[in-house]
Amino acid sequence: MPATPRHPAPEQLDDPRVDRRTAVASGEDIARCNRWLGGLRALQAECRSLWSQLPTPCTVLDVACGVGDLGATVVREGARHGVEVRVVALDRRHELAQRAAHRGARAVVADIDALPLPAASVDVAICGQFLHHLDAARIVRLLSELGRVARHAVLVSDLERSRLAALGFWLASWPLALHPISRHDGLISVRNGFTAAELRALLEDATGQPVPVAARFPYRLTAAWVPRPP
Repeated sequence: MPATPRHPAPEQLDDPRVDRRTAVASGEDIARCNRWLGGLRALQAECRSLWSQLPTPCTVLDVACGVGDLGATVVREGARHGVEVRVVALDRRHELAQRAAHRGARAVVADIDALPLPAASVDVAICGQFLHHLDAARIVRLLSELGRVARHAVLVSDLERSRLAALGFWLASWPLALHPISRHDGLISVRNGFTAAELRALLEDATGQPVPVAARFPYRLTAAWVPRPP
């Protein structure tokens, strides 16, 4: 079933006026979806080829970290491969960054448009399930920023846009007992997702080089590349 065209639309949680309790509840819903609907598996699969190339300890910047579940997964996967991972979790919402800190990260509260880190200051930069919130120009700027701050690798993962993915999320949202805002925003997220060709074009615009995009079951896209020296 072909994907409909991408028309980025704001989600309710993009509004900074959403209260702290709702933001945290929805963040934990996203973590639960990552666990059961493939987000963590996609990240683990993309990381698999990186571990042998990374130093230990390894500093990982988790941009738009939410409640920090992806960063915590990278820590566990690193340990399995003999790499000690130290996560810096960055989010614009203080309450989400603090939830990531409870999962073992060092929290940084900042906006994604100008990451408050020097060039080549972390080993790896990751951004999971966030690019779909942005229009094309902001995606390219963020990808460029990730490449600026990372020494060894940048890794992104996001949603593959599909009518079947939207239907599957809606059906799964009930047994997962998602907050109504999470259910609403999750559907918008899928509709704001990418095809592999769209994400590949954005990555090439940002990096100036072709970056392979992998399709991961179910309806996830991942990519990793080595940033160019500053």
